[in-house]
Amino acid sequence: MTFIGDVYRAGVEKVIREDKLEGAEKLALRQKTSAPIVDAIFAFVTEQRLDPSMTPKNPFAKALQYLDTRVRQLAA
Repeated sequence: MTFIGDVYRAGVEKVIREDKLEGAEKLALRQKTSAPIVDAIFAFVTEQRLDPSMTPKNPFAKALQYLDTRVRQLAA
């Protein structure tokens, strides 16, 4: 949840509203501001999945697997 909070603390949505950004400008700002946070989220996912104590039936492990699958699909 900390990572999600980071996205909102960055204030991107407030800037979008205040500057009345639309379309490509809005997308570019979101990507520029959120990309490092998203990268950190997936680095965390990878790190956690390497933890040998994380069993496949663990609900958190399942969530990590879901996220890992999604990022691989996006990268393809």
